[in-house]
Amino acid sequence: MTNQRVSATPSTDTVANILDDMTFPAARDQVLQHAQNAHAGELIIAALNRLPNRTFDDLADLLAAYKHERTLPPGASPPSL
Repeated sequence: MTNQRVSATPSTDTVANILDDMTFPAARDQVLQHAQNAHAGELIIAALNRLPNRTFDDLADLLAAYKHERTLPPGASPPSL
């Protein structure tokens, strides 16, 4: 039997589709507002809420941070910079 890991967080492609027309640079609060205005689902909003509270230079910057947050074990905090 194969051990497959199922993620409860949306994929980076899903997030990118929601934010494809977002203007950058953008702060996390602006990203959340944009996603809400785009009628993103609860899982996407919750996932974006876990992003660091900072300004993202572009979509690639945001997706890199999102991908990092997705891979942290449950309850783990990102290291301090």
